[in-house]
Amino acid sequence: MSACYRLPTLLSIVATMFTEAWQISAFTDGSKAGREAFFSRVFGIYQGIMFMAAAGIIWLCQPIMRVYVGKEFFSAWEFVPLFTFATIFSSLSNFQNSIYMLEMKSGLSLLTMAVGAVLNLILNAAPEIANSWDIALMPGYENDDGEVERWSAGGAESNFIFSDSDKKDEAWEFLKWWTDKDTQLAFGRELESVLGEAARYPTANIEALAELPWPVDDYSNLESQWQWVEGTPQVLGGYFTGRHLDNAFRRVVNANENPREALQDHVRYINDEMEIKREEFKLSN
Repeated sequence: MSACYRLPTLLSIVATMFTEAWQISAFTDGSKAGREAFFSRVFGIYQGIMFMAAAGIIWLCQPIMRVYVGKEFFSAWEFVPLFTFATIFSSLSNFQNSIYMLEMKSGLSLLTMAVGAVLNLILNAAPEIANSWDIALMPGYENDDGEVERWSAGGAESNFIFSDSDKKDEAWEFLKWWTDKDTQLAFGRELESVLGEAARYPTANIEALAELPWPVDDYSNLESQWQWVEGTPQVLGGYFTGRHLDNAFRRVVNANENPREALQDHVRYINDEMEIKREEFKLSN
């Protein structure tokens, strides 16, 4: 990990030098007139320089790492963007902290540190439960043939082209590029390299999904579950269905109401909304 932090460390050194000089300038300026504008202007320039420097590091990290750390540690370049962004936010936080000190509002700084300390405790206080969760198959039931059926409802977001668009051909070329395996794979890998494992991309392109860095067991379960996904038919006003099934469930669980009565009440709401939408679009009920 030390190899991938070398480039962000250079950015951190420059930021530290600036912060030290900035604190002297901020504290020696005793006049309050124009202070807010001065701070805003300096912060704007500072963050602009930091983000441009970070962009340069991320852009050039592969060729630099080839020379800087050698072949055996070259793969560490994948973590450079993550550490670079962490360095930026740390530097911007230090800038803001100097303003807290100048304005003698250290309570906000204390609150920030307290939140960080609590999160650190939550994430590290129980290492024995780390990696104790996993992606599993949906619960199912065994049919007459002895096979466990694990059906689950599936939904999807779609890409579309407006019928009155004057750039249909360009839009079609873009959609073919965006949904292509190589594009989706590159996007997923870059997203995870910057934001970490929590940003792992569940692309709908099955070929790209297979090549993203899923743990073997997780991907095996995803692949197995895929055959048991059934798309939910869309009807006018159908958005009320999930909403009111959830409302009925909450009435039963939270208010201890009769399940049949709760469900009947909300089915009526669902049907009313569907009738309204069918009348709106002049369809028969």
